[in-house]
Amino acid sequence: MTIEDLQSGTYDYAVYEFSGDLTLSESEAVVEVYQGRSLIGTYAVPTTPQAEDHWWWHVGSVDGDSGVFTLVNTVSASSPETMAPVSEPMPAKIR
Repeated sequence: MTIEDLQSGTYDYAVYEFSGDLTLSESEAVVEVYQGRSLIGTYAVPTTPQAEDHWWWHVGSVDGDSGVFTLVNTVSASSPETMAPVSEPMPAKIR
């Protein structure tokens, strides 16, 4: 996902395992975070606690005012607390 124009607020980046084929922990998923063209981190899904089917991986959040990425890197049965329904489409590109 690419955010072209940050707006004020907090952006949470989370991955939801919906397939039921593998748990998040078994998926060996990896997220690379870039600021512009510079890689600022590569993060693997945590393996503890063992994620069940349909769990969330809260990778991190971005402060829309400063552009600072904060790593959270937790798995949970519930969605990240700060995540709220999007009322308007956000300017993003999915790659």
